[in-house]
Amino acid sequence: MLFTQFPFVKVVMAYLINKNTSDFFYINTHHSFGRLDNSVDTLINQVEVSRIHAVIEWDNEYWKLLDLSRNGTWLNGDKLKKEHYYSLKVGDEVYFGVPNQNGFVVKDVDPPTDFLVALDRSADSIEHIIPLKSYNLLPNDEDPEYAIYLGYPNKYWCLEHLIQTDLHAKIFKENDLVTFSGKRWQLRHNRSLESTRVLRDEGWTLDTIELIFNLSMDEEHTSLLL
Repeated sequence: MLFTQFPFVKVVMAYLINKNTSDFFYINTHHSFGRLDNSVDTLINQVEVSRIHAVIEWDNEYWKLLDLSRNGTWLNGDKLKKEHYYSLKVGDEVYFGVPNQNGFVVKDVDPPTDFLVALDRSADSIEHIIPLKSYNLLPNDEDPEYAIYLGYPNKYWCLEHLIQTDLHAKIFKENDLVTFSGKRWQLRHNRSLESTRVLRDEGWTLDTIELIFNLSMDEEHTSLLL
Protein backbone atom coordinates (compact mmCIF):
# COMPACT_ATOMS: atom_id res chain seq x y z
CA MET A 1 0.00 0.00 0.00
CA LEU A 2 1.37 3.40 -0.96
CA PHE A 3 1.07 6.74 0.72
CA THR A 4 2.22 10.30 0.28
CA GLN A 5 2.08 13.36 2.47
CA PHE A 6 -1.35 15.03 2.46
CA PRO A 7 -1.05 18.81 1.92
CA PHE A 8 -2.28 19.76 5.40
CA VAL A 9 -0.91 16.87 7.48
CA LYS A 10 2.64 15.85 8.22
CA VAL A 11 2.90 12.08 7.94
CA VAL A 12 4.61 10.64 11.02
CA MET A 13 4.50 6.88 10.69
CA ALA A 14 7.03 4.09 10.42
CA TYR A 15 7.56 3.14 6.79
CA LEU A 16 9.86 1.37 4.34
CA ILE A 17 10.88 2.14 0.76
CA ASN A 18 11.15 -0.55 -1.90
CA LYS A 19 14.65 -0.18 -3.36
CA ASN A 20 13.56 -1.30 -6.83
CA THR A 21 10.35 0.68 -7.26
CA SER A 22 10.77 3.51 -4.67
CA ASP A 23 7.25 2.69 -3.38
CA PHE A 24 6.45 3.67 0.22
CA PHE A 25 5.00 1.07 2.62
CA TYR A 26 3.76 2.06 6.07
CA ILE A 27 4.30 -0.59 8.75
CA ASN A 28 1.45 -2.16 10.66
CA THR A 29 1.89 -3.15 14.31
CA HIS A 30 2.32 -6.71 13.04
CA HIS A 31 3.50 -6.50 9.43
CA SER A 32 4.11 -9.60 7.32
CA PHE A 33 6.08 -10.03 4.09
CA GLY A 34 5.80 -12.90 1.64
CA ARG A 35 4.44 -14.46 -1.53
CA LEU A 36 1.00 -15.51 -0.24
CA ASP A 37 -1.37 -13.02 -1.88
CA ASN A 38 -4.21 -11.65 0.31
CA SER A 39 -2.52 -13.07 3.41
CA VAL A 40 0.50 -10.78 3.85
CA ASP A 41 0.74 -7.03 4.32
CA THR A 42 3.47 -6.60 1.71
CA LEU A 43 3.44 -8.96 -1.27
CA ILE A 44 6.82 -9.98 -2.76
CA ASN A 45 5.99 -12.14 -5.76
CA GLN A 46 9.36 -13.85 -6.24
CA VAL A 47 9.91 -17.62 -6.20
CA GLU A 48 12.78 -17.39 -3.71
CA VAL A 49 10.48 -15.70 -1.18
CA SER A 50 8.46 -17.90 1.20
CA ARG A 51 4.69 -17.67 1.44
CA ILE A 52 5.04 -16.05 4.87
CA HIS A 53 8.66 -14.95 4.75
CA ALA A 54 9.22 -12.54 7.63
CA VAL A 55 7.43 -10.17 10.00
CA ILE A 56 8.15 -6.79 11.52
CA GLU A 57 6.51 -6.21 14.92
CA TRP A 58 6.29 -3.33 17.38
CA ASP A 59 7.28 -4.42 20.92
CA ASN A 60 6.20 -1.15 22.63
CA GLU A 61 9.72 0.25 22.28
CA TYR A 62 11.29 -0.85 19.01
CA TRP A 63 10.37 -2.27 15.61
CA LYS A 64 11.80 -5.80 15.41
CA LEU A 65 12.38 -8.08 12.43
CA LEU A 66 11.86 -11.86 12.58
CA ASP A 67 12.79 -14.31 9.80
CA LEU A 68 10.31 -17.16 9.15
CA SER A 69 11.58 -18.28 5.75
CA ARG A 70 13.41 -21.18 4.13
CA ASN A 71 15.86 -19.12 2.08
CA GLY A 72 16.62 -16.47 4.67
CA THR A 73 16.39 -12.74 5.38
CA TRP A 74 19.33 -10.30 5.40
CA LEU A 75 19.75 -7.16 7.50
CA ASN A 76 22.52 -4.83 6.34
CA GLY A 77 24.25 -7.73 4.60
CA ASP A 78 24.04 -10.19 7.52
CA LYS A 79 21.80 -13.24 7.34
CA LEU A 80 19.40 -13.43 10.28
CA LYS A 81 19.26 -16.33 12.70
CA LYS A 82 15.95 -18.15 12.99
CA GLU A 83 13.76 -17.33 16.00
CA HIS A 84 15.82 -14.22 16.82
CA TYR A 85 14.35 -10.71 16.81
CA TYR A 86 16.45 -7.84 15.42
CA SER A 87 15.75 -4.20 16.24
CA LEU A 88 15.43 -1.85 13.27
CA LYS A 89 16.72 1.70 12.89
CA VAL A 90 16.50 4.35 10.19
CA GLY A 91 18.71 3.48 7.22
CA ASP A 92 18.67 -0.29 7.73
CA GLU A 93 18.42 -2.36 4.55
CA VAL A 94 16.39 -5.58 4.55
CA TYR A 95 16.48 -8.24 1.82
CA PHE A 96 14.16 -11.22 1.49
CA GLY A 97 15.12 -14.59 -0.04
CA VAL A 98 18.33 -13.50 -1.77
CA PRO A 99 21.01 -11.08 -0.54
CA ASN A 100 20.93 -7.77 -2.44
CA GLN A 101 17.54 -8.58 -4.03
CA ASN A 102 13.96 -7.83 -2.96
CA GLY A 103 15.32 -5.02 -0.83
CA PHE A 104 13.68 -2.41 1.41
CA VAL A 105 15.11 0.56 3.30
CA VAL A 106 13.82 1.63 6.72
CA LYS A 107 13.00 5.34 6.51
CA ASP A 108 11.07 5.99 9.72
CA VAL A 109 10.72 4.12 13.04
CA ASP A 110 8.00 6.15 14.79
CA PRO A 111 5.60 4.13 16.97
CA PRO A 112 2.43 2.78 15.33
CA THR A 113 -0.73 4.87 15.44
CA ASP A 114 -4.31 4.69 14.22
CA PHE A 115 -4.86 6.57 10.98
CA LEU A 116 -7.29 7.62 8.24
CA VAL A 117 -6.75 6.36 4.71
CA ALA A 118 -8.29 7.99 1.62
CA LEU A 119 -10.48 5.63 -0.39
CA ASP A 120 -10.93 8.01 -3.34
CA ARG A 121 -7.63 7.81 -5.17
CA SER A 122 -6.24 10.41 -7.50
CA ALA A 123 -5.16 9.67 -11.06
CA ASP A 124 -1.74 8.47 -9.91
CA SER A 125 -3.36 5.91 -7.56
CA ILE A 126 -1.50 7.21 -4.51
CA GLU A 127 -3.34 6.74 -1.24
CA HIS A 128 -3.22 9.47 1.39
CA ILE A 129 -2.58 8.63 5.04
CA ILE A 130 -3.47 10.82 8.03
CA PRO A 131 -2.00 9.60 11.35
CA LEU A 132 -4.30 10.40 14.28
CA LYS A 133 -3.27 12.19 17.45
CA SER A 134 -5.40 12.23 20.60
CA TYR A 135 -7.33 15.23 19.17
CA ASN A 136 -7.61 16.06 15.46
CA LEU A 137 -9.28 18.90 13.56
CA LEU A 138 -9.94 18.01 9.93
CA PRO A 139 -9.30 19.01 7.22
CA ASN A 140 -7.25 21.64 9.10
CA ASP A 141 -7.10 23.70 12.29
CA GLU A 142 -8.12 26.96 10.54
CA ASP A 143 -11.31 25.72 8.88
CA PRO A 144 -12.30 22.43 10.52
CA GLU A 145 -15.33 20.36 9.54
CA TYR A 146 -14.82 17.48 11.95
CA ALA A 147 -13.12 16.71 15.23
CA ILE A 148 -11.85 13.21 15.83
CA TYR A 149 -10.65 12.50 19.35
CA LEU A 150 -10.04 9.67 21.75
CA GLY A 151 -12.86 9.02 24.20
CA TYR A 152 -12.24 8.17 27.83
CA PRO A 153 -10.28 6.10 28.72
CA ASN A 154 -8.48 6.44 25.39
CA LYS A 155 -9.85 3.18 24.01
CA TYR A 156 -12.21 4.38 21.27
CA TRP A 157 -12.47 7.23 18.77
CA CYS A 158 -15.22 9.84 18.70
CA LEU A 159 -16.34 11.76 15.59
CA GLU A 160 -17.99 15.17 15.97
CA HIS A 161 -19.38 17.33 13.15
CA LEU A 162 -18.36 20.94 13.91
CA ILE A 163 -20.56 22.64 11.30
CA GLN A 164 -23.84 20.89 12.01
CA THR A 165 -23.82 21.62 15.72
CA ASP A 166 -27.15 19.88 16.29
CA LEU A 167 -25.47 16.53 15.67
CA HIS A 168 -24.02 14.69 18.64
CA ALA A 169 -20.58 13.13 18.68
CA LYS A 170 -20.63 9.44 17.86
CA ILE A 171 -18.28 6.53 18.36
CA PHE A 172 -16.02 6.19 15.32
CA LYS A 173 -15.17 2.51 14.80
CA GLU A 174 -12.64 0.71 12.61
CA ASN A 175 -13.54 0.88 8.88
CA ASP A 176 -16.12 3.66 9.51
CA LEU A 177 -16.13 6.43 6.87
CA VAL A 178 -16.03 10.21 7.03
CA THR A 179 -16.04 12.60 4.04
CA PHE A 180 -14.18 15.91 3.85
CA SER A 181 -12.11 17.79 1.26
CA GLY A 182 -13.91 15.87 -1.47
CA LYS A 183 -12.58 12.50 -0.31
CA ARG A 184 -13.89 9.56 1.68
CA TRP A 185 -11.65 8.57 4.57
CA GLN A 186 -11.70 5.26 6.44
CA LEU A 187 -10.50 4.66 9.99
CA ARG A 188 -7.84 1.97 10.41
CA HIS A 189 -6.57 0.70 13.75
CA ASN A 190 -2.83 0.31 14.09
CA ARG A 191 -2.21 1.00 17.74
CA SER A 192 0.32 -0.73 19.93
CA LEU A 193 -0.83 -3.89 21.71
CA GLU A 194 0.19 -5.21 25.10
CA SER A 195 2.98 -7.75 25.04
CA THR A 196 1.96 -11.39 25.20
CA ARG A 197 1.95 -12.71 28.76
CA VAL A 198 4.32 -15.66 28.93
CA LEU A 199 2.75 -18.60 30.74
CA ARG A 200 4.80 -20.85 32.99
CA ASP A 201 6.19 -23.87 31.20
CA GLU A 202 5.17 -26.94 33.19
CA GLY A 203 7.43 -29.26 31.21
CA TRP A 204 10.34 -31.01 32.89
CA THR A 205 13.89 -29.83 32.31
CA LEU A 206 17.22 -30.65 33.92
CA ASP A 207 16.85 -27.45 35.94
CA THR A 208 13.48 -28.42 37.42
CA ILE A 209 13.85 -32.15 38.21
CA GLU A 210 15.70 -34.00 40.97
CA LEU A 211 17.29 -37.43 40.65
CA ILE A 212 17.78 -39.51 43.83
CA PHE A 213 19.81 -42.74 43.66
CA ASN A 214 19.35 -45.41 46.39
CA LEU A 215 21.77 -48.27 46.89
CA SER A 216 21.04 -51.11 49.31
CA MET A 217 23.48 -51.89 52.11
CA ASP A 218 24.46 -55.17 50.45
CA GLU A 219 24.84 -53.31 47.12
CA GLU A 220 22.53 -55.79 45.42
CA HIS A 221 19.65 -53.39 44.73
CA THR A 222 19.77 -49.95 43.14
CA SER A 223 16.83 -47.59 42.57
CA LEU A 224 16.37 -44.22 40.99
CA LEU A 225 13.70 -41.73 42.12
CA LEU A 226 12.69 -39.00 39.71
